[in-house]
Amino acid sequence: MKYVNSHIHSPYSFSPFDSIEQAVRFALEVNVTVLGINDYNTVEGYEEFYNECVRFHIYPLFGVEFLTVLPQDRVEGFRWNDQIHPGIMHICGKGLSYPVNFPIDVRNSLAAVWKSSQDRIWLMILNVNDILKKNNFDITLDYNVIRKNFARSIVGERHIAKTLYFEFVKRWNTSDELLAAFQRLFGDNAWVTDVADSVALQNEIGKKLLWPGGAAYVEERDSAFLRESEARSLILKAGGIPSYLMLLDEEAGLTEYESSCQKLYEELSSRGFFAVEFITSRVSFETLKRYALYFKRNGFIVTFGTDHNTVEQNSLIPSTRGDRPFDDELMQIGYQGACIIAAHQEFSRRGLPGFVNDNGERLIAKPMMQDFIRTGEEIIRKQTTL
Repeated sequence: MKYVNSHIHSPYSFSPFDSIEQAVRFALEVNVTVLGINDYNTVEGYEEFYNECVRFHIYPLFGVEFLTVLPQDRVEGFRWNDQIHPGIMHICGKGLSYPVNFPIDVRNSLAAVWKSSQDRIWLMILNVNDILKKNNFDITLDYNVIRKNFARSIVGERHIAKTLYFEFVKRWNTSDELLAAFQRLFGDNAWVTDVADSVALQNEIGKKLLWPGGAAYVEERDSAFLRESEARSLILKAGGIPSYLMLLDEEAGLTEYESSCQKLYEELSSRGFFAVEFITSRVSFETLKRYALYFKRNGFIVTFGTDHNTVEQNSLIPSTRGDRPFDDELMQIGYQGACIIAAHQEFSRRGLPGFVNDNGERLIAKPMMQDFIRTGEEIIRKQTTL
């Protein structure tokens, strides 16, 4: 059985993998033959990703992910695909041109977003250092050291948590000492966990200190976000297809916009979206099937991914909540979506019109989809055939 995973993060944003080579090797081991990179606000990993995919005969899909803001929804409290923050929309660019040749205005916009995000991380590191000092820890975190040791391009909250975890492990050798140190850090002598579980500990550092409600948390400024229309424009200028990232986190409760297939479809269509991508691990099989079929029947590109943007090194084969595998129909939907993106990607590389044009207008109507899918299938086959 051959699998498709259209959405993972690499160490260029945050990833459980030590390198892109490791991620691609793991994909090969589980027969993932089409793999998509989707780092936050950066495409710096593209060359390395392309080379490793060619080396292991895996077809590479080039993507990027942006957190965008819709000011009116933010004011009115309407949520898209962010459970916590109203008015924030995660958008992916699918099938971007490779090699990358961003216009100067795109590079400037990405640089501005990067700077704003990293200014916030500097503040959070200062907050963590204050907490360490107040609790009499002889530890000081440094942005440049964190970036050198654990990040490739963008430093985020999870890099801080990872660094702090390793600093503690270096200093306290026994389980009892390590537990006592974390109790002192969190200001809770009753706090207990398995200190041998590095994943749980890093997540706990995030919850206690770095994520919303944490003692060192700093709210992101609007300057850290592109407007939704700006992100769409950047994606199109980079030769890609704007895609809405569908989370459908049922356990946390569906958001105002994601609670209805029809409402979401109408909203996305009106904004010029013709593609959706599901991160499937928190979605029930039944809900995923219902939403995926609805959008596919309405002519959208539908793709699936695992995200891999946390410390957990889960399977690279997309599955639904509780590790329930896809059925043949979902497998086919994901494969066809990847074929469409592959065809668009190749046409864009050649300077030819693809699924959408530079203005975001759709060029491949529903009756033409099967021919476009067959074109993408042939492109994928040529690279993945040993």
